[in-house]
Amino acid sequence: MATLLSRCMCIVQPTTLANEPAARIVTNIMHTLSVLSKFESGRVEILKFGGLVEDIVHCTELEFVPSAVDAALLTSANISVSSELQDALLRAGFLWYFPAMLIASSVIVEIR
Repeated sequence: MATLLSRCMCIVQPTTLANEPAARIVTNIMHTLSVLSKFESGRVEILKFGGLVEDIVHCTELEFVPSAVDAALLTSANISVSSELQDALLRAGFLWYFPAMLIASSVIVEIR
């Protein structure tokens, strides 16, 4: 699953539409990871795969695939209970993506 996510993340861009095949695959993988990351054994496996945390973080920038972004945020929250995975999130640049998402969502809320 990690290899498939990695391959798809090479294809999808922040402006990829949700109905693109690669975006659908990313969404399904992220939903699966969001459930697996609730369990300690799942978090251990996530830590074993180099680059997986980076792909999870990069899923948060898929502007037109909100389901994948939601699942990526849920996965990030679930894996953050582990100090090793917290470090991996920080190294992957989570703090660069997350505040930008908060600002963008608050602007959208104000417009509505």
